[in-house]
Amino acid sequence: MLHIYKASAGSGKTFALTRQYLTLLLGERNPDTGKWRLRSPREDAHRHILAITFTNKATQEMTRRIISQLAILAGREPGQRPDTVSPYLGDFTELFHTDAGTLAHHASEVLDELLADFAFFHVSTIDAFFQNVLRIFAREVEMPDNFRLELDNSSTISLGINEMFTSLNYRIPADPLRRRERQWLTDWLTRHMMRMFDSGASINILARSSSLYADLVATFTRLLDETFQINAKTITGYLDSVESISAFEKGIEDSTKNAEAALRANAARLMQYGDYAEINRYIRSRIEQWAAGDMADPTATVVDAVDNPAKRFNAAYRKKGVPQEFDFAVASLCADAVALTSLRERNKVLINAITPLGLLGCLLRHIANFCKDNNVILLSDTNTLLRDIINDDETPFVYERLGYYLRHFLIDEVQDTSRMQWDNLRPLVMESLSHSHENLVIGDEKQCIYRFRNSDPELLGHIISDNVTEIYGDESVAVEGKSIEQNNNWRSSAEVVKFNNSIFHALATITGADESYSNAIQQISAKRKDSIPGHVKLMFEPDNDDTADSEADTEESRVPPFALRATVAEVDRLLSAGYRRDQIAILVRKHSEGEAVIKTLLHCHEQPGWRHGQLEVKSTDAVGIGSSPAVKMIIEILRLTQLPHMVTTIRERSDGSTEHLREENPAYRRARLLYCYQYYLHTTVTDPDGTVRPCSNSEALALAIDAIRRDESGDTADKATPAPPGNATLKEILDFASSSTAGTPDGHEDDEKSTVTCLTLTAIVDKIISRYVIPDVLPEQTAFLTAFQDLVYDFCSQGNSDIRSFLAWWDRGGYRSSLSSTSESDAINVMTIHQSKGLEYPCVIIPFCNTPMVTFSNRYQPAYHWMALDPKDFGGIAPEVVPPMVPVEFTAKVPDISLFADESRRIIADQLVDSLNISYVAFTRAVNELVVIAPKANKKAASDGRTPTLDAMLRLAVERMTAQAITDDDTLDDESRRWVLPLAGMLDNDTLEIGEPTSPRPEKEKTQEIPVINLPPYNPEVNDRLVTLSEADIELFDFDDPRHRGNFLHRVLSKVRRPADLRRALRRAAVRARLSADRVAECEALLTEAINDPQVERWFNGYTRLYLEQSIANRGIDRRPDRIVILPDGSVEIIDYKFGDDHPSYTSQIRRYMALMHKAGYPEVHGYLWFVPTRTLRQVTLTKPTNRR
Repeated sequence: MLHIYKASAGSGKTFALTRQYLTLLLGERNPDTGKWRLRSPREDAHRHILAITFTNKATQEMTRRIISQLAILAGREPGQRPDTVSPYLGDFTELFHTDAGTLAHHASEVLDELLADFAFFHVSTIDAFFQNVLRIFAREVEMPDNFRLELDNSSTISLGINEMFTSLNYRIPADPLRRRERQWLTDWLTRHMMRMFDSGASINILARSSSLYADLVATFTRLLDETFQINAKTITGYLDSVESISAFEKGIEDSTKNAEAALRANAARLMQYGDYAEINRYIRSRIEQWAAGDMADPTATVVDAVDNPAKRFNAAYRKKGVPQEFDFAVASLCADAVALTSLRERNKVLINAITPLGLLGCLLRHIANFCKDNNVILLSDTNTLLRDIINDDETPFVYERLGYYLRHFLIDEVQDTSRMQWDNLRPLVMESLSHSHENLVIGDEKQCIYRFRNSDPELLGHIISDNVTEIYGDESVAVEGKSIEQNNNWRSSAEVVKFNNSIFHALATITGADESYSNAIQQISAKRKDSIPGHVKLMFEPDNDDTADSEADTEESRVPPFALRATVAEVDRLLSAGYRRDQIAILVRKHSEGEAVIKTLLHCHEQPGWRHGQLEVKSTDAVGIGSSPAVKMIIEILRLTQLPHMVTTIRERSDGSTEHLREENPAYRRARLLYCYQYYLHTTVTDPDGTVRPCSNSEALALAIDAIRRDESGDTADKATPAPPGNATLKEILDFASSSTAGTPDGHEDDEKSTVTCLTLTAIVDKIISRYVIPDVLPEQTAFLTAFQDLVYDFCSQGNSDIRSFLAWWDRGGYRSSLSSTSESDAINVMTIHQSKGLEYPCVIIPFCNTPMVTFSNRYQPAYHWMALDPKDFGGIAPEVVPPMVPVEFTAKVPDISLFADESRRIIADQLVDSLNISYVAFTRAVNELVVIAPKANKKAASDGRTPTLDAMLRLAVERMTAQAITDDDTLDDESRRWVLPLAGMLDNDTLEIGEPTSPRPEKEKTQEIPVINLPPYNPEVNDRLVTLSEADIELFDFDDPRHRGNFLHRVLSKVRRPADLRRALRRAAVRARLSADRVAECEALLTEAINDPQVERWFNGYTRLYLEQSIANRGIDRRPDRIVILPDGSVEIIDYKFGDDHPSYTSQIRRYMALMHKAGYPEVHGYLWFVPTRTLRQVTLTKPTNRR
């Protein structure tokens, strides 16, 4: 028997799935009588049950729920109270015809068996199950035993696209295939950039983190969807022949030219007709243009004249009678002109499709090479491979190789399963049904929101049941959840349930989704003991809102101010009512909307009259490490360090010889420009009126270009605009702190160019932060920088510590890392609707219910769909060169093209249902308070009849839900009418309210509030992970002890190369020693006075080469003076710092240093003992010492 449970939101889907699993685990059904009984616990029933969920989180929850409920039935749940009763107890005692004691004893034995054999407890995602099967059958599909499964297709696609982008840095290849691929990439980039420029949008063509690069990755990730996988062999077979693509492109272009030539010839011929002047003058005007070679589109009059004879000629001429031949010629010419317009539109779409089609072929070759070289299988390829393994004939063999036999399948969230995944599961399920075993599929078509991941709601709708009944008959399938009596809501208040029933019943009728929403109406079960208070508020933006955005032409401006103001007001109301922050969830469609909400909430405390303090927010949008501006700057600097400044180009001379030219690396120049752009993007500019504001994109780019120009020309006169160092090698970027430097090997010391020794990747990042990240950014970026350094440290601990490997890991997916946050923190939840699926919150606010329900390709998000082509539609083109399918950019004009009309209608219908499903998921998350905010859509979307917007659809749904309409609706029975509301009569001044505003119930135990700690600004100079033993034992440090104090000051001076280094070195040492601010100030004053003493000035400013605590080796013995400086005249001075009383041993010590330097070839060597606290110098010579004060 296959049980299909269509579970609406809040109906207890997880409860039902756990009940079915426990039923199969504890008992068995007699196939003859149909009655259930307890099975022997020794039968290892868990080995024969596979529970499939959609996500890893759901798998963990399902595993925990099954074990927990089994333990409660057995009376063995940790912390279980004596009066705790399992919610399944009554059902199981009745089903198994037993008593509670017997059931508890049996459950205890089954629990022991399950835990002892936990490796065969099969609860997993569908992908994990298929991966296990694929690994076992690796040999059968000719894969190496050590293959690696790449779970994230986009990372592999990103690598392939990176190879294509990198090819632009090289010369045009000689190979025709590679040259054609490069042309396709150039065409795509040009067309994409021009579209952005025409719209006035900004675009960054330099960085792999830019939207351009991300758009290309997203485009090809979508193109490699299940439609492609199903037709992969056909498409890739066609792509193997570049000649076919070129021939098809030429055929398309020729068809347009031929049609234009025919129209031109016919127009010229028609002009020779004797009564030509009697043709409608508007048509004549176009005919003359066409005859002259101006192939302008036909006017409205020409279009009407095709079917309307009255439009073709002057009225007087028509009365005389138009010759049939003449009339036919004019009508035919008008029809040809209209057909040409349609042909050009069709061919334009096809020509534009050839570029991504050709690029796809290039990308697939890069991906194939990567997978072959690295023994990688893409996750998207597993379903294709499994089709050859799992089929109806080979099922017993599959179980034999798996080592266990599956009798029961429980498939959760089946509406999110793809067609190919079901095709691979179907043989196994059919094998189970052939033995009369119990199986369950459970889901909700209304919550199918992953169609972009190839989910297919029709599986739950009818495909699965059709597959089963076709073989085993109607009695083999039992469907539950279709009627309102089987559709109970256990989550939400009656007010929320009735509102959702009403609004989605009306929306389903409007959008034609009646079949998917046939069970949209739910009831509140009489068994629900507690009454949940509820309140619903639907707000439409009034027409007289003066702050409404009338243009909304940019991504940022599409966030309506009305929605943000209303959100803040509702948050204020809910907090004032007593709800905690973490009981409020704000759901958005797009990450940009979430960012706008977060930014608004974080500044609420600045508003007059705000009573709730500064708000805390929990959101993946707020904690993405890769979105941090400071982290972006670090990444760009790391990229810059990996690019050679100069490259060698080999050019062929006219005489056949070659020459090698050293040129600046264009990739280096772009990376340098990008860093400067990122730098200035986070600075401020001052307007003529004195207003200080953030630098705009265009201003940042202009400043970056000017900075590089001045740097290259050596013009540093403009001190008002700092030029960030963008022309730096790794050594120049990192070598600026005395603690990391030593003398240069060539004997030419420079303050800006010195040797870096033994730097770890974490130290490199810290030094980049110290020198290249804008200080003003650091305070608000502390958490991000600390988390980023943790990522760097973890990466290095795995054995890879070079910059190139780290950047490759970062690009593959490291940039998606987020700051960790506790789920128990009292913060408002801001998340996308997709992230909220499966969750519930007491209060839910949905601020942006104005999105288009049908989306076409646009400059922000290009959208492509695979569409099949029939060679019969392309007369004059060889059938073998016509591609089987092409990726069509789905613009608003595509549905009007007859070749794509049918597929376009299907796509639009699917989008309407998908948009409705997303709204359904959002609206059904609320328990007590549901707030729906519907701002007016921007004018462009609202005026386009093709793209109905959600705000307009909501208003239409409300207006249609009148009392009379409910009575006349024959799809509603009497019980269903009890659970819907006449919303039209409840709308008052653009606001609809159901119920009264609620307050939270008193909590039994007050949740302990987690304190919020404001982190100090990130300080890279005290973030050294290498701590000496003397520094580690901080508790023993006593500043009042002269010896400890002397060691501390000595350590500070050992890090000072120039006077400017003193403050940094002192701060770093002070943090480790935990010195108070007063002590730090005292030390700074003492050392500043000492190093600025004219007697020692040459040691800190006048040298040409410096050694700090560098060893002088002689016969295995190391001597390490504190400071050695080489002066411009070639003389050497050796200095030892002293902080106590003088001692005779000091003299002999420094004389040994001097003697060693003499042996090293320095003729003039001087030695000094520098008593820092008293500013006393004692010169030491190899003959006799002298004192100098």
